[in-house]
Amino acid sequence: MSNGLLANSNTLHELERAGLNGIQFSLDGLRDSHEHMRGLSGLYDRVLDAIDITLNETSLHLSIAFCPTSFNVDDFKPVCTMLRDKLKSSGRTDRIDLRVQPLMLLGRARRNRTIRPSNNQYRRLVNTINDLRYDPDYRGYFML
Repeated sequence: MSNGLLANSNTLHELERAGLNGIQFSLDGLRDSHEHMRGLSGLYDRVLDAIDITLNETSLHLSIAFCPTSFNVDDFKPVCTMLRDKLKSSGRTDRIDLRVQPLMLLGRARRNRTIRPSNNQYRRLVNTINDLRYDPDYRGYFML
């Protein structure tokens, strides 16, 4: 799993040549949400570049980890739309594994309990995930 900071074309090709067959990047929402969560400006563009390289230059299987917070739950569907469009434009026929992991209040998150989604926000997210599973515009692009 990677935040994408060190993932570039050379690194991803080297990993593939070394026998790696898949890679997971964290993408915790759209630009503002992702960079707020990760605390590093510019990281959003870096992870999108890593996703593009993975889909367009390698045969590595792509997995994405999305950690819901109080400020990014509404980014989930737009993130899915963006990932779907990237997969479509790559011409690949595989699916993206999209893993939604509830926020664990450990480490830095333990000091920032306010970022935990409310029960209503979690319910909205679950409903969005269920809707996407059956939406013909999204079916076949993700393993949720």
